[in-house]
Amino acid sequence: MFEYSDKVTEPDVITKTSIQYVPVQKEYTPQLWSSHKVLNETPAQCANKGVGILTSLGFTSVIKNGDYVYGNFNKNRAAIKCVVIEKIL
Repeated sequence: MFEYSDKVTEPDVITKTSIQYVPVQKEYTPQLWSSHKVLNETPAQCANKGVGILTSLGFTSVIKNGDYVYGNFNKNRAAIKCVVIEKIL
């Protein structure tokens, strides 16, 4: 016959984990450049031009995501972010 029990039995679980740390030599330090420009065009126009600019400069994997454009050059990554800036009175 079946007996009802309120007792919850946890299964025996044995987990073995190990973390191995491997030193990695830093071969290259990426460069960080930043600049801002105020343009008389929409963010969409700016992003479309950004694709052409990065491509013409030899960037690879150029991707446009909305009004942002990204590309790789050697071991560096560039981003062009086209946004609207409200005029401050």
